[in-house]
Amino acid sequence: MNLRIVLAGIGGQGVVYATKVLAQAALLAGHTVMASENHGMSQRGGSVMAHLKLGGSQAPLIRRGTADALIAFDRQEAVRNLLFVRPGGSVYVNSASDLEPPLAARLAEIGVRVHYLDAT
Repeated sequence: MNLRIVLAGIGGQGVVYATKVLAQAALLAGHTVMASENHGMSQRGGSVMAHLKLGGSQAPLIRRGTADALIAFDRQEAVRNLLFVRPGGSVYVNSASDLEPPLAARLAEIGVRVHYLDAT
C-alpha cells in the first residue's frame, strides 16, 4: 500500500502529534513509514505542516499534486495546502462551513472530494 497524506494546521492544534499517532499506527500495522514536519513559526500561531508517506518511498516530502489526502485542522490551512492534493484525492477539513463555491466547483471538476467536520 502506498499512501501520501499532508496534515496542515496552526501551531497548537496537534498536527505534529496527529502525525506521530498515524505513523505509529501504520508501523504497528506493518507498513513502512516516512514522515517530515515543518513547524517553524508554530509557537506564534503560524502554519504547521507534516508529510506522511505509507509504503515504499525514498524521499520524505510529498510533491505538489501527488497527495492522496489532505487533513486540515483549520479551514484557511486547507485552502493554502490544496495544491498538494492529486486529482481524485480527498480533503478532510475541520470546518462547519463549505469552501467558497468557485473553489468547491473546481475541486469537484478534478474529482477531489471534500469532507467537512466541525471538530472544534
